[in-house]
Amino acid sequence: MLENQVDEEENWNLHTKKMKFSKEEFKAMGSLFKKRFTNISKTVVTNRIWLKSAKSSSCHVLISFPPNSSYETIHTLLDKILKAGLIVFIKEHKISNSIGFYITASYERFLQGAEELELKKLIKQKYGGGIKEFIFAEQEFYENIENEDLFLTTQEKQSIIYEILCQIKCDHSVEELILGKKKVPNGRKLIFWCQKHKIIHHIMPIHDQEELKDLRKNWVISFLKNQPLDKICNYFGIKLSLYFAWLGFYTKSLLIPAVLGLAMWLTTGQDEKIDSILFLILCSFNLIWSICFNDLWNQKCAEYSYKWGTLDMKDDLLQEPRPMFKGEYKLNKVNNKLEPHYSDFKRALFRYLVTLPSLVAVIIMTVVIMLKFFELQSLFEYATSNGIFPELFGLTNFIPKMVYANVISFLNSVYKKMCHWLNDKENYREQTTHENHLIIKIVIFQFINSYLSLFYIAFYLHDIALLKEQLYAIFISRQLTGNFKEAIVPYVMESLKQIKKIDKANKKHDSEKPINTELTNMVDKLKRYVIIYNEQNEIETNSYPCDEDSIELNQPEIESLMPKYPDTFGDYLEMVMQYGLMVFFAPAFPLAALFTLINNFVEIRSDAFKMCFLYQRPFGERVANIGRWQDVLEAFSTLGIIVNCGLLVTFGVVQKLVPSLSFYESFALIVLIEHIFLCFNKILSYSLPKLPKWIIVAKSKLEYRRREALRKFEMDEMHTLKRSNSQEKF
Repeated sequence: MLENQVDEEENWNLHTKKMKFSKEEFKAMGSLFKKRFTNISKTVVTNRIWLKSAKSSSCHVLISFPPNSSYETIHTLLDKILKAGLIVFIKEHKISNSIGFYITASYERFLQGAEELELKKLIKQKYGGGIKEFIFAEQEFYENIENEDLFLTTQEKQSIIYEILCQIKCDHSVEELILGKKKVPNGRKLIFWCQKHKIIHHIMPIHDQEELKDLRKNWVISFLKNQPLDKICNYFGIKLSLYFAWLGFYTKSLLIPAVLGLAMWLTTGQDEKIDSILFLILCSFNLIWSICFNDLWNQKCAEYSYKWGTLDMKDDLLQEPRPMFKGEYKLNKVNNKLEPHYSDFKRALFRYLVTLPSLVAVIIMTVVIMLKFFELQSLFEYATSNGIFPELFGLTNFIPKMVYANVISFLNSVYKKMCHWLNDKENYREQTTHENHLIIKIVIFQFINSYLSLFYIAFYLHDIALLKEQLYAIFISRQLTGNFKEAIVPYVMESLKQIKKIDKANKKHDSEKPINTELTNMVDKLKRYVIIYNEQNEIETNSYPCDEDSIELNQPEIESLMPKYPDTFGDYLEMVMQYGLMVFFAPAFPLAALFTLINNFVEIRSDAFKMCFLYQRPFGERVANIGRWQDVLEAFSTLGIIVNCGLLVTFGVVQKLVPSLSFYESFALIVLIEHIFLCFNKILSYSLPKLPKWIIVAKSKLEYRRREALRKFEMDEMHTLKRSNSQEKF
């Protein structure tokens, strides 16, 4: 016992030296921040801390609890998690003064979870090859089954653990649970209930430092290389990798429109007739491009889904209620389980009495703000023309447009929060239904806020010059502020927060204040319980991933200070609204495609930076496509045909090219052009196959090989049976 105390003191002294060294670094960092970020590269705090933190390669998921959580609550949750077949390590978090569960599982439990998640895995060539849903009882047929690290990625293991945790429910027929002085309702999923009532602080997957370093090197800072989509898929999951695949495909497809738009911008202004011809060409190309883009992406998406094993993913007709779904608990008539139910009448009542009036209010407010900014614009123009304000090479008149563009961005964030609140109140049962209605609400709200002023200028004021100036303002303001607000500012702010928290912890340990013995004793009791449970159930475990006596900071503890990734929703929304701006008004603003191309090129690396430096690692999700966003893109393409043909009327293109035509004749011609493009859109979408031919051939080959392998296997079984029967006779 005495020797252990001596060892602890030595380790503590060693650790204090390390912490003093890191504290000096943090103070140096603080002085740099005070000097107006003269050396911004040294704000990479998270990266530097990780270099000094202990790795947790043997653990995959962290559950942390708030400070001052009771022993009874943590012990009850620990018992439930252990009985679910998971392996738990207990660690004291010195920075947050709390307890963390470091969770992993045995390889056998991972394989059982892979079957429950219906993960698709490669079949060995001698059994026909191809991809098939994993079946635990037939594991010998799968490729690399002998090697745990090759067979399952860390992301898949984390998803399996998360699914196991989500299936832990409170069953009053077995026992009644009281957590945090609150009784857990019967049938509730324990993890979600604890998160809702703040009994659990964090539940997050842990980063793999080696894989993360590789992504930072080959993805974040490799501007001129293709994205390593397979590595992104293996590390972050299919849903996130599909977003980056779509964004990359979208960016590459902008190359030709950008070149054409730049050429048109350089050649316009010399002759009115030539300008009209170029406008008609750009308008026609823009429509063809938007139609082909969606159909070609559908095929490309099918390729990715086939490669990643989600192409034939079936819709779950028996979806369980989402965690935040509220209602009166009743028996489900389908599965005879106790589940919350919510009246459709109440939902419809809220939708018609609250959601729709809110939409009308947003339209009215947007119109009022738009008209006020037009008045401000007129005031600035009057002031500059009369010498009250200096012109500054025309920049003065540009100020209201820039301000209005940023006001639109601000209102979009306000409307987004409003839509989340409205959607939560409508209280949809399934997660997919909840997300689909949220997408529809936010797209409608942001469509009104972002595009109403442009439609007003183009089709009511018929002011082409003002339309171009407003588009300039929108694109330039997004280029200057968009990625800076999304990545740089949050990263610097989070880095400062981490410095403050860790420096505060250092001061606490450097001082002579006594160690929190109550927390330490609680950790020791929980560790002893885990050891006894593992011995009784003959569970083999490795040593602790992070020994608290040997090092102060550890990787998951640092990651718990990072913000949680908010999902791909906001990223898709930003890009889809940008796509709409491009499809609707590119003919009026030829540089739109070029600005969009530059923005997206930076956006890819900016989003990659956020994933690898700023946010906690998200749990991977398996999806077959980009979901409802594809419907929004196709709707924008169809609406773009109408808007572009309307611009032909606004610009008077047909009348300039054929002056002999009357207004009504030119209008009829434009309507005819519109119908031709609408028909082209429908014909192309129906004529192109949903799956590329090579996928159809590959699936057919695999099916043929599988049948042949099965037939051969059955024949071998029959011959073996005959031999055994003949031997029995003799």
